[in-house]
Amino acid sequence: MPKLVPLEYIRGLAALCVALSHYLMLTSESPIYELSATLAVEVFFPLSGFVLAQQINYVIKNRRGYGIFLTRRWMRTLPPYILGLIAITLLLDESIDENFISYLFFFKYIFPSYSTSDYYPIAWSLAVEEWYYIVFPGLLLIVTKLIRVPLSPLLFAVAFFLLILITKILTNSLFDPAFLRIASFLRLDTICLGYIFFLLFMDRKHFFWELTILIVSFLLIYFFVSTNENSLSPNSFNVLLFFLLPISFSAAITLLAKLERNGKLHFRGPAKVIGLELGRISYSMYLFHLILIYALFPEGGVNQLLYFFLSLISFCLLFYRFFEKPIMGARPAYKDISP
Repeated sequence: MPKLVPLEYIRGLAALCVALSHYLMLTSESPIYELSATLAVEVFFPLSGFVLAQQINYVIKNRRGYGIFLTRRWMRTLPPYILGLIAITLLLDESIDENFISYLFFFKYIFPSYSTSDYYPIAWSLAVEEWYYIVFPGLLLIVTKLIRVPLSPLLFAVAFFLLILITKILTNSLFDPAFLRIASFLRLDTICLGYIFFLLFMDRKHFFWELTILIVSFLLIYFFVSTNENSLSPNSFNVLLFFLLPISFSAAITLLAKLERNGKLHFRGPAKVIGLELGRISYSMYLFHLILIYALFPEGGVNQLLYFFLSLISFCLLFYRFFEKPIMGARPAYKDISP
């Protein structure tokens, strides 16, 4: 499936929202910035599940290509991440110790002890993504080989999603809500939801179901928030974070993808170029914005916001051109689907 411009806009704008929110949090205690960063990160998970669905389906259908899938994912994600991890470790004068190793191999957010010297906090979402690449397609390969029934990938994905969701509900009182939000294996369901929506709706011509789900989920979110307007308790916030928001984001992503694919939504000229560029640099924006803040804008300030924005965009454009793009060009390709 070729790159869909609306999804690239979503990816790029979400990364930019995280970066700007973290910058503004330096000089403001307003909870709106932390909330906007939280919601923007949550968009990445169903988006990843959706856009990777075609490659996972290829692996499952042909019983080959799992190694290519992992190699492509790791060549895309690990080199920039390792560079960012080394940069922030040196910048903050941290040690190359077991804490660094836990970041490097994505073990840090598996257990509640994650909070010990969490100096690269954006790494938690990368850990969720990396474990998903390994766990979900690997288990799906095994299950679909052992149980060959119609719709087995969809049935497995739904069971996978429900199992993790139920586990979170049952362990809600056992763990700190802050840990539940970033626990690597307890967030895999959110990415899986994007895969489920791809399977359910992407090949359908009409938009009724995803539009209905989007409207209903937003109405439920509005009702839920309005009835807790004074303040959301951690448990109430988790209901939004783990169930309602992922469903609404998945429905919106599916709807936008189908609208463009079916010719109902057009991006041409500068609008298309900007969207694709934002998507390309979204990963480096997410990885390096904290490093840029610590190194060049430690005091923050609204008067420096434009300089931060321009510096971030300029750095990420150059980083993509000279670092990410050559590595991505060297990735192995599947033989009979688009890369």
